[in-house]
Amino acid sequence: MAYQCDGCSSDRLLSVNGKVSDMFSADFKNADYQGYVPRDLGVGGGDYIELEICLDCGKVQGIKKAEDPEFYTEAKESSEEDEEW
Repeated sequence: MAYQCDGCSSDRLLSVNGKVSDMFSADFKNADYQGYVPRDLGVGGGDYIELEICLDCGKVQGIKKAEDPEFYTEAKESSEEDEEW
């Protein structure tokens, strides 16, 4: 748990936790994902969503520039294989 926002240094951080089991869903560039929380998204993993959000600037803590989510790259590779047929 952070004590200051990594964007604006505010101490007004809201901690959000939820158990979603396999009921998590995400959408990225028209690639839909449903299942357990992927760890590569930086919002928890497995059964749980865990976020800290700054109430002053709105930044989700700990999120930095990242690669495309794994579920998107897998869907993209799968669709490219289908096109080859």
